[in-house]
Amino acid sequence: MIIYINGTAVISAQNHISPGAFPEQVNVPAQDHFGALEPSYKEHISPNMIRRMGRAIKMGVSASIRCLEDAGIKEVDAVICGTGIGCFEDSEKFLLALIDNKETLLTPTSFIQSTHNTVAAQIALLIKCHQYNMTYVQRGFSFESALQDAILMLQERDGLNILAGGIDEMTAGYLTLQRRAGYIKKDVFSGGTLVSETSPGHYMGEGAAFFVLGSQQSASSYAILEGVEMIYAPLSTQVLESAISDFLASHSLSLGDIGLTLLGNSGDVRYEQKMTALQSGYFKDIPQGNFKHLCGEYMTNGSFALWLAATILRNGKVPPSVRTNSLPGNSPVHILVVNHFRDREYTLMLVSRC
Repeated sequence: MIIYINGTAVISAQNHISPGAFPEQVNVPAQDHFGALEPSYKEHISPNMIRRMGRAIKMGVSASIRCLEDAGIKEVDAVICGTGIGCFEDSEKFLLALIDNKETLLTPTSFIQSTHNTVAAQIALLIKCHQYNMTYVQRGFSFESALQDAILMLQERDGLNILAGGIDEMTAGYLTLQRRAGYIKKDVFSGGTLVSETSPGHYMGEGAAFFVLGSQQSASSYAILEGVEMIYAPLSTQVLESAISDFLASHSLSLGDIGLTLLGNSGDVRYEQKMTALQSGYFKDIPQGNFKHLCGEYMTNGSFALWLAATILRNGKVPPSVRTNSLPGNSPVHILVVNHFRDREYTLMLVSRC
């Protein structure tokens, strides 16, 4: 079965004004992390609801509604989300109130909205989707697990429209914990692709990206989602190369058919040995690109990578800010996304032109 990406929307550190367009001006944050550029939520959410929503919920709801508008539909048959840390802001609020109020007089709102499936639930309530609703929380596999679930549903039942997405947020407390643990670089991000970074740590990020997946092509179709693969803690680069070859072969493709590979280099020298080896060896004759210098590192940034791949295929050109080598290939037919989270959760996504 062919699975089409019939609509997308994204909220990230870049300024995505119109659907299906990549910003010409790349935003470089003047900090050690990538904060999301949030849109005006009043266009899609009532002011009364905005006041009660955390940032993750607002980003997820706004991106999902914009995604449905981009696809030209109002109803879907399922809502499937992936998130790494969920609604961390509301979790922090509840725990701090628990301490400050000595476990008395606690407001239930933050507790109710602190659960990981709050985003998917709020989306379903707003668009009146009373059908399948699922949230996956599996660290670097969260978004890809949501995609696999959507693929399985579409393979079982033809004619469905499924809303799938990934979302994660940053908070001041979460950033403090990540800095103390040594996960964030000590210097401010100054631009570049993160490919040649030789220092420990990465630049944290946040964002939301949603997709309408269906088995029928429409006028708004971006690309074809060929497949998703997850590889946990490969022992060597050779194991990873073999898994990539098998993944491509399962879709009747070889490495030479790939017009662009989007690599998830985080810039943390402690976790980049396999990705660096792939770049200089296995993928040396393939046009390469990077995406984490645009969105930062977070557990569901594979959703941003999928949005980027689908946008490139629809527009037929690779933005210069994405490229990391000079090999020709401005209008790819097949794009392979190779991502990882701290050298443990490796994911592959294959996307093709409609």
